[in-house]
Amino acid sequence: MISLWIISPSSLHHLSLDHSRYKEAEGLYREAYEASLRVEGQSKPSTWRTLQWLARCIGYEQKAVAQAEPYNRELQGMLQGMLGRDHPDTLQASNSLASNLRDLGKGPLANVKMIASATCVCVCLCVCLSVLRQ
Repeated sequence: MISLWIISPSSLHHLSLDHSRYKEAEGLYREAYEASLRVEGQSKPSTWRTLQWLARCIGYEQKAVAQAEPYNRELQGMLQGMLGRDHPDTLQASNSLASNLRDLGKGPLANVKMIASATCVCVCLCVCLSVLRQ
């Protein structure tokens, strides 16, 4: 059995994206995501990160934003269901989805998501800072 550590998102990023081999990276991310889902399940951070890198590879590196949208939606929905709407990982996924929608010309929907995400990030930062000051 292949260890998921060997095909981790950070390893794939360095092996494939740095060499501009985006299609190869996409295939590797897809395989890693499917294996992570099968072996570790949806609730593991390594699964989320792999899906996040897959969406990024497709949407931003290959400039295929329409193909990245379903992965960004899946990630945002997955995290919101498990971690809640205000969790920092969910907020990051919401921001990525909003950027994706903006790039597709779905501006009004993207603006609403970005404003909601930014508001929650500001609240989280204020709470963290107040805790650190104590």
